[in-house]
Amino acid sequence: MSVKIVAEIGCNHLGSVAVACTMIQEAARCGCDYVKFQKRYLGAIPDDVGARPYLGENSFGATYLKHRTALELDGMAWRDLQQAAKEVGIGFFGTAFDLPSAEFLVNLGVPYLKIGSGQVRDQVFLKDLDGLRDCPPIIASTGMCTEGEVRNLIDSVNIHTLVHTTSSYPCPENEINLHWLTVGLAECLKKFGDYTWLGKEIGLSGHYVAGNGAIEAAAVALGATYIERHFTLDRTWKGTDQAASLEPIGMMNVVKAVRQIERAMGDGVKQVMPSEKPLLAKLQGKENK
Repeated sequence: MSVKIVAEIGCNHLGSVAVACTMIQEAARCGCDYVKFQKRYLGAIPDDVGARPYLGENSFGATYLKHRTALELDGMAWRDLQQAAKEVGIGFFGTAFDLPSAEFLVNLGVPYLKIGSGQVRDQVFLKDLDGLRDCPPIIASTGMCTEGEVRNLIDSVNIHTLVHTTSSYPCPENEINLHWLTVGLAECLKKFGDYTWLGKEIGLSGHYVAGNGAIEAAAVALGATYIERHFTLDRTWKGTDQAASLEPIGMMNVVKAVRQIERAMGDGVKQVMPSEKPLLAKLQGKENK
């Protein structure tokens, strides 16, 4: 299975459709396979939560609701962005934070539906999602989770891709825990038997600062076929995710490293390689003289 590389634009667009379109174009130029955004139904925010003061340096409004409203793109904007992605030949999907948002994305015709780490414990949401008609394959991040919670997730919803992540922004490199890809996620999916034959995958979503591609290449070597990195045009922009995101040069490095290790992994069959055959023929010729 080829590795999917996803530029998670999320809310790094500053609430601007024009900025979001530019980010889509840049992600395509970097060689990413998909861009991903975040969808929230503002009516699902409880009144007391929405009314809370939200006055930090990354705030886009005086209250949490005003902050979220400033960053939330409406249905028409999503359709415009979907079309912008189509025009530059890059895939397009989103993370749903609630059932109305999931229904919106399904109706939009996205190829995948993402569940964020914050929704993994929401049993009501998971039950509703499991009953959603015409739902595309579901990708789920597993930050802030125990192994038991990951196993409960795959018992609750038909997950296509389990994504390992550490939900800190930015994440210290010594807390990435890449070994969980093989000793954790893969083990959880073994309940399906040969889970790769069933099309199920494991992946890595990174919130760390490094943008040289080494960590992503290691993840692919450990079996990840889904790589997601937060993406921005300027890490100094206002926003909680900007500092943990990659600028275009970093994303290009990730794409280059992933594609290089993908080619180097091969098919696992030990055989005489085409480049070895001339030398083998030469050695055999000497031996036969």
